[in-house]
Amino acid sequence: MAKIVGGMTTSHVPAIGGAMAKGIQNEPYWKP
Repeated sequence: MAKIVGGMTTSHVPAIGGAMAKGIQNEPYWKP
């Protein structure tokens, strides 16, 4: 069996990681 290992890293702003996990990073609030 294969073992799938994934990871996600973000900068010093944890909220961005939460937005990415929810798939809302493309909303206007999160745009740079």
